[in-house]
Amino acid sequence: MRARSSPGSSRGWRWRRSATTESKALEPCRRRREGSRNVGRGLTRSLAVTSRHSPRGGHKMLKFLFSRRVSRPEESAPALSTPLRRRSPTLVIKQMLSLRKAKEAALEGDWESIVKLVDADPPLAENVRLLELYILAGQEMKDTRALDAAAAIALANPWAVRQRFGLVRKFMKAGRPEDAWRLLATNPEASKDAGFIRQAKRLYGAVKDPGVKREIHGRLTEATGGGMSAKPTLSAIAFVGVGRPSARLGATRAAASAEVPPRHLAGFESEMLLLQSRLRSPTPPKVVEFNDVFVDRFGQIWREGGEIIQTNGRPIPDMAAAGAASVEAACHAIMGTRGIYHWLVDQTPRFGMYLDKAAKNVPVVIAAGSPRFERETLNLLKRSLGVRYVEVDEPLFVRRLLMPRVGFAGLMYPDATKGVFDGLRSEALKAARGKSFGEKIYISRRDAKRRPMVNEELVEQAMSARGFNVLRMADLPIADQIAAAAGAKVIAGPHGAGLAHILFAARGSKIVEILPIMDGAYALRFNYARLSTALGHDYHAWLEPQLAGADRWTTELSEFLPFLDEALAAQSGMPLL
Repeated sequence: MRARSSPGSSRGWRWRRSATTESKALEPCRRRREGSRNVGRGLTRSLAVTSRHSPRGGHKMLKFLFSRRVSRPEESAPALSTPLRRRSPTLVIKQMLSLRKAKEAALEGDWESIVKLVDADPPLAENVRLLELYILAGQEMKDTRALDAAAAIALANPWAVRQRFGLVRKFMKAGRPEDAWRLLATNPEASKDAGFIRQAKRLYGAVKDPGVKREIHGRLTEATGGGMSAKPTLSAIAFVGVGRPSARLGATRAAASAEVPPRHLAGFESEMLLLQSRLRSPTPPKVVEFNDVFVDRFGQIWREGGEIIQTNGRPIPDMAAAGAASVEAACHAIMGTRGIYHWLVDQTPRFGMYLDKAAKNVPVVIAAGSPRFERETLNLLKRSLGVRYVEVDEPLFVRRLLMPRVGFAGLMYPDATKGVFDGLRSEALKAARGKSFGEKIYISRRDAKRRPMVNEELVEQAMSARGFNVLRMADLPIADQIAAAAGAKVIAGPHGAGLAHILFAARGSKIVEILPIMDGAYALRFNYARLSTALGHDYHAWLEPQLAGADRWTTELSEFLPFLDEALAAQSGMPLL
């Protein structure tokens, strides 16, 4: 609602607008719910507009902004864990202007300018966005001194809990998990937040220092009510065909545009060698279970009395089994994300447990309101394997909660999951009613909001000229998506969830991925190379540079197309099975 202002004056409205912007910065929960907002840009714009109306307008607005107590209803958001330090109007203006410069520098990959900017005036980094860019610059430059300075600044300043969590993730990505833990552990309020357990578990797996690891374990044990040490039991229900691995490893190759630093190709080769060594002695898939637990629509698992086994950072209700809906047994399939990649790659192979007749009467539990593709996939499995599912809205008490475990290594036992993929292909082809999508498909991301390829329309035109059928998987029902991949001998596309459909392609199919790459992104960006290796595909990666902190990227067509033509002409030497 607009504040009143005198006739002919707009200054009062602009003051109220800026105060509202600052209120959002002080309300992390509301800010997270409504989406991230660039507080700095809004404040700077308001200052500039107000100053044009009056030489003293900007000063008056800042005086108003920092003296006014912002009301915050109890139910709208919790109070900040630590009171924000009052900053001078001059410092705020400098921070906003410096943040703009730092963002421009980041888009150009000029990390040195960001480091120099903060080093010359460290209080600038009391702005959390500027500090995040400073950490990113230190990461990109591999500047230990800058990262040490960033850690010191982060520890010396009070932050809202959500801001603190954001900085923890930045330090983690920069390869500084010990600094991330210190930042998390030094704030008593952080450990009371529902997201603490999730953050601490990530750090527990990343830290190397034994003393720090013990400290994290102790804090997690306390925060989870002992759930940190809860171990599942091996289920009587099991995957079939896991005597020994019988699948042949796929082949991986990579090339890059001239702008990609050579270390990324070396990193790709190193990651593939490590993967191949692990897959030569793969861990077979198995089914474990937790007994007498609650599960909610977010996939969280806990026991009566507060023992938290799995959480995604949401509050855990205190409830008794006697008053809850219950089932004797269920297969956990509630995803922590709504993306199709994790559903297809992580979850679908787990349904291989239903090849064991003992699992016949065990329903799958999914979240109420889950994406359509989850229900469509399970309906296909119902027709092929008799799998049924239950949608969870309110917490459900389960006597035996089954948790199948597969992973990339488990795919090396094709008999354990073959029945699932064969069943899905068969039912999908029936549902597709004889539609033909061609032997070469390109999976487009042109309408993607995250990580868009700037010139994908030109890439699509080039692919069409080479006989590719350009598809946007999100526009198709899951049956058509599976049918398209099952009938293709060549699947190409930029890095994105759509490439998860290579799961349904015949062994030995050719996969061409256009891959934006940056430091710190190997764990996720090389996943389709890993998946192709486990599935026995003939995989070709084309690497393009993506600046850290930037979302958009471009494919250099003059370099990519000769690589593509060579990949298409190459003989894989791998039979299509």
